[in-house]
Amino acid sequence: MLTNQGSYVTIGSFKLHKAWIILIGCCFLQAATLAPIMGCQGNFIVPICDELGCGRSEISVFNTAYWLSMIPALPVAGRILAKYDTRKVMTVSTLAVALAAGAMGFYTAPWMWICSGIVFGTFGCCVFTIPLVSMIGNWFHKRTGVAMGIATAVSALAIVVLSPFLQGCISQFGWRNAYFVEALIVVVFALPWTIFVFRDEPAQWDAEAYGLDDQANAELQERTGLDFHGQPGVPLMRALRSVPFVMLFLFAGIAAMIGSGFDSHLPGYANSLGLSAEFGAYLVSALAFGSFCEKLIMGWVNDRFGVWAGVTTEFVMVCVGVAGLLALRDPTLLLVFTFLFGVQDSFTNVSLPLLVRKVFGSRDYTQIFSWTRMGAGIFGSFAAVLVGLSYDVTGSYTPAFLGAFVGVLLGAAFVFVTFRTMRTLVWVDDSGHEKNPRAQAK
Repeated sequence: MLTNQGSYVTIGSFKLHKAWIILIGCCFLQAATLAPIMGCQGNFIVPICDELGCGRSEISVFNTAYWLSMIPALPVAGRILAKYDTRKVMTVSTLAVALAAGAMGFYTAPWMWICSGIVFGTFGCCVFTIPLVSMIGNWFHKRTGVAMGIATAVSALAIVVLSPFLQGCISQFGWRNAYFVEALIVVVFALPWTIFVFRDEPAQWDAEAYGLDDQANAELQERTGLDFHGQPGVPLMRALRSVPFVMLFLFAGIAAMIGSGFDSHLPGYANSLGLSAEFGAYLVSALAFGSFCEKLIMGWVNDRFGVWAGVTTEFVMVCVGVAGLLALRDPTLLLVFTFLFGVQDSFTNVSLPLLVRKVFGSRDYTQIFSWTRMGAGIFGSFAAVLVGLSYDVTGSYTPAFLGAFVGVLLGAAFVFVTFRTMRTLVWVDDSGHEKNPRAQAK
């Protein structure tokens, strides 16, 4: 028998904290929406271009529309999710995303993909961008990094499975019918959670955050001088005018350029090397599997050693991955270094939200994160087009990979400046008391 007891749900003799139920729902949400729609889009590019007779950069404008429409939508979505019922907002947005995914099966000209890209960018903010970091940040006082890693890792694992599955659908039934399958996945696996389960904050489900008890709150208050229940942190307007915000904004942009620029072009990259479409799908799976493994490990590293150690390790692994893709052509080694390159997905999905909470606290976390993600929208909007143009103009993806290597180095510099300047910020609690983060807990 299932019973509801405060922060826990009891199934027979087994007790489960409600935070873990929210996490399971986040896993389904990521796997059913972000994974098939954005993670597997690259499988469609070559067959679409072959049928319609268009360039790969033309279809890649889909990504540009996605990122550009996200820019104005992010701060609006942050306010909407904070003001209205999370489940209602997410349900309407998920339905819009599913319809836009299915509509691509009817398109006959490259510009039509822009329409779906706009829907994914606007409504997707309330599906696979803000709710994940908001709910996990609110529901987990402890194990935040592990929870974030698990949720985003499941998305990567879903790509490992869905990439060859959708490639098989394309081969057997055509790319148009494969889009209808994609839309069905969204509806079946995401909507039950948005309708019946999700809550943005523990109080909405008569619960407290996982790991938050009187002792934990007392210890935090002793170290920082601020009451956790008061949601201490840097006020929004003060944060937006700070150097750390600018640095994280630029870091989000660089991370989005690397991720969105190459994810959808890996099958085309394989094709440019004379390898099969099936191998291109395996490259997408290798990228996603690298992301999956790293997120599980780095979630633990972030909790155990701190977010700075985690993001530094990610930079090193991505640099090695890009170098291997530039220099090697052996199929087996390409899979290995694509696996390492897959770590880049964690920049925006794991490291960025943890960095924002670490630097600015919980006070206006959702809105600050929304504004930070705008950097990803601005820079990521033209990344896939530039990568596509690299091939259309030169017949090679080498210039694009060289740009990615430089981008990783720039991203590392932005995070370093964030670390050096965050000590200038002043946190405030609901009572107006201020505290310098030099005393902030690790």
